[in-house]
Amino acid sequence: MSCCQKLIALALSLLPLSAAAETPIVMRTLDVTASFPAPPWTEKTRIARETESNWTRALSDSGTDVLARTYVPKGESFENWSQIYGIEAETPLLGSAMGHRDDAARLYQQDCQNAVLAPVVQTSERQVFILLCPSFMETPDTGEIAVMVYSKYDETLLKVFYQRRVPAFDLSNQASLPSTEAEMKTLVRYLNQAHLVPS
Repeated sequence: MSCCQKLIALALSLLPLSAAAETPIVMRTLDVTASFPAPPWTEKTRIARETESNWTRALSDSGTDVLARTYVPKGESFENWSQIYGIEAETPLLGSAMGHRDDAARLYQQDCQNAVLAPVVQTSERQVFILLCPSFMETPDTGEIAVMVYSKYDETLLKVFYQRRVPAFDLSNQASLPSTEAEMKTLVRYLNQAHLVPS
């Protein structure tokens, strides 16, 4: 079995995903309320001490309203980070959560060599997926792993994402992968706690 096949098998093995276990952060985001866990490297009660955070609201090039809250580890910057975690709401957006997931995968493919998408949950309203970037085009010695949760309510898309920069790796060599199967399962289940409800 190839490494990519193993990744797909891993994604399928995550179903059913476990129920939420952490105390969530609850936040109003545009026309929905989002519930999501703390950044993976900390806990809700230590966010202020262990993260740098950034809050933005702006109009996109296409005229949509975008509200975002992002976190990086304390002492890092939003221009140069080892890991980043965030929540982003955007409205009005047509199309399904799957269509927007595919847009994210296309961006990865533009920036990465041999990027891989592994869906975990696939419905028209919700997508949970893994993205692997073995090596960036502009910085070939650096790769990235990402876990993302996209939820759609009416014309609002909520994105919860975690990205970690890692040394470049070879998808055909399992020993070079930056995370173990157990670590990926834990991370996906953790982020899968994110959800939204109408405000």
